[in-house]
Amino acid sequence: MTVQPPTTVEERLERLETRLERLSEQFERVAERLDVVVEMAERQHAAALERQDLARALQPVMHDAYAVLVDELSDMEQVLTQEELITLVRRLAWNVRNLNRALDALESMADLADAMGPIVHDAYGEIARYAEEADKRGYVPFLLEMGYVVDRIITGFTPEDVRQLGDHVVLILNTVKQLTQPQMMRLLSQLTSSLQEAEQQVSEMPTDLRSLLRMMRDPQVRRGLAVALAALRGMAPQDDNGSTGK
Repeated sequence: MTVQPPTTVEERLERLETRLERLSEQFERVAERLDVVVEMAERQHAAALERQDLARALQPVMHDAYAVLVDELSDMEQVLTQEELITLVRRLAWNVRNLNRALDALESMADLADAMGPIVHDAYGEIARYAEEADKRGYVPFLLEMGYVVDRIITGFTPEDVRQLGDHVVLILNTVKQLTQPQMMRLLSQLTSSLQEAEQQVSEMPTDLRSLLRMMRDPQVRRGLAVALAALRGMAPQDDNGSTGK
């Protein structure tokens, strides 16, 4: 058996100080837990008070709602029997899944509307900008006048006329295509210019036979007459053999 040496007073004080520090730390942890418990109790008490206040505030509202419900049900007794009401409740219970799917679809549509909101807003801004630009350039009045032209066409032509136009639309397009060829456009431009000059100088043109015969000596006049006669010859009706009729 070993004999432990006697401890000094300083060592005892150090051990006592260590124990006191541990006890102090434990007391601090207990105090923190007590603070949490007190805070939770205060929150629960505040929530209970809020529920009591809400119950007091809703009591007259619920009383009025109950009175209204009783009145409505008494009025519905004339058009809805108890059996019909039970049948309605059963159908609602049987169609809970369908109702849930319908509500899911509505929620999806609402989400889609929320997602499309910014896009539609931006698109509306772009459309408004284009419309304003078109109005500045005069497109809107032009389209309105085109509507008037279309209205005149609809009121001025019968369905039979439109059908005949559809039957000959290929011939009309080919004629327009030929008229828009460069040589035809130059010829029409020259003819228009000549007619405008002739209208401006019609009072100064000689009309006697000698002057007309003198004009026939001009090669340009003779070539113009040749072209006009060739055009008139082409406008003459043809027989079945392809020759010009007399």
